[in-house]
Amino acid sequence: MSPPGTFVSYEQRAAEMNGGEVLYGLDKELAEKAAAKYDLNVEAATRAWIEAVTHERLGEMPLQQELKSGVVLCQLVNAIKPGVCPKPSPAKMPFKQMENISNYLKACDDLGVPRHEQFQTISLYENKNMLEVLTNLQALGRAAQRIPGYSGPAFGVKLASGYAREFTEEQRRAAAAESTFLGKGSHGQATASGQFDTSKEIVKCKLPASTAPTMVGMGSHAGASQADVPRNIRPPPGSLPSPPPAPAAPPAPPKPAAVPPSSNVVHAMSTCSVGTKQYGHAGGNATFVSYEQRAAEMNGGEVLYGLDKELAEKAAAKYDLNVEAATRAWIEAVTHERLGEMPLQQELKSGVVLCQLVNAIKPGVCPKPSPAKMPFKQMENISNYLKACDDLGVPRHEQFQTISLYENKNMLEVLTNLQALGRAAQRIPGYSGPAFGVKLASGYAREFTEEQRRAAAAESTFLGKGSHGQATASGQFDTSKEIVKCKLPASTAPTMVGMGSHAAYHR
Repeated sequence: MSPPGTFVSYEQRAAEMNGGEVLYGLDKELAEKAAAKYDLNVEAATRAWIEAVTHERLGEMPLQQELKSGVVLCQLVNAIKPGVCPKPSPAKMPFKQMENISNYLKACDDLGVPRHEQFQTISLYENKNMLEVLTNLQALGRAAQRIPGYSGPAFGVKLASGYAREFTEEQRRAAAAESTFLGKGSHGQATASGQFDTSKEIVKCKLPASTAPTMVGMGSHAGASQADVPRNIRPPPGSLPSPPPAPAAPPAPPKPAAVPPSSNVVHAMSTCSVGTKQYGHAGGNATFVSYEQRAAEMNGGEVLYGLDKELAEKAAAKYDLNVEAATRAWIEAVTHERLGEMPLQQELKSGVVLCQLVNAIKPGVCPKPSPAKMPFKQMENISNYLKACDDLGVPRHEQFQTISLYENKNMLEVLTNLQALGRAAQRIPGYSGPAFGVKLASGYAREFTEEQRRAAAAESTFLGKGSHGQATASGQFDTSKEIVKCKLPASTAPTMVGMGSHAAYHR
């Protein structure tokens, strides 16, 4: 650090405070805001809690440097619940340390830490946002209080215990009859106050159901209650007209005649076929199946619209299940291992089967696949397989992108690639497995003698023979009369100009 009283530029301060990284513009403003929110007391409390749970003393480096490798984090969750996280790797390689952090975040999921209180691996590893890391550790300390067998110190906000309230049957009925906030209209607490004139002696009573006001007749209040209507006033006998008699019930409609099964009558039936499922009920009770429901069942839960929907339908129309079955059988025959019962995309998604396939065709052409379940590890296996396809001679235009298989974007490309691999495998020395895909044509070398080569060199080409293709001098001489035809000497031979436009001189 610079001695006090010495002028220190912003670049020097940034180099000293941000690990050598100088920030400008918006990055500088964001870093200053994050530094203003960062609380060193919370960091100290977090450090003390980690040491109390793991029973190990952290070093003297900043907390970000202590947690960067992910080893301390994995030890922390294993101390809270043993075995919830794999044993961390002590290697210094960046991808190993980031793998430790990924395992810790997966363990946080298992311990009940909400996703919105977690952080990205780069936030800790590259010190992008340590505030997120502290927030996550506080959430972990809060979730640890509910882990069976955990006896360590509490950390973070204490979780509130549930308070079950019980209601009587009368309270439930009263609540069911209470108007909701929306039902009370725009006033929110509208009553019938002021709707009745109580200055004169007017008898107020509850109207019969037949004369009760409708929703339209109630006006904008729509939730007016009878709270201000006196209940203890009864009209004298004979002061009110008697209610009109109830109308007679209409006669029941005649039942339709039974239709024999042999008649040509179309019964009400609404059926929607989605794959192997049928939706619908006979007798007119049709079941509506939305496009979202069909897409969710056909596309693995992804709803498509517009151009994506059209492209997905075209890809589904081109997809051949017979080719998929043949591809599955070929993979099993080459690798000598049985695939599972899941769809082929799910079986190949991790990249393990693909790496085993190319190693069975040519041993050692692909690195040993990783059995880890992390997405970046599975996509790394697929990338290694595609690199091995390059080494085996599969053309680039017959390969696929990693996302086409991993996210099931285009399985048709994957099947095309596997057919190209089966075609290229037929030329691999030592490969004795079954053939797959289009058979490669073998070359046919033809040999010619020296006389044939000379004759071909002296032969006129197709273009040299003119537009007729087989042009000769036939018909250029008149043989109908006895005219002596001879070859003129070179000195008297007509020139090209002297021959005229016909370009064929006759004697």
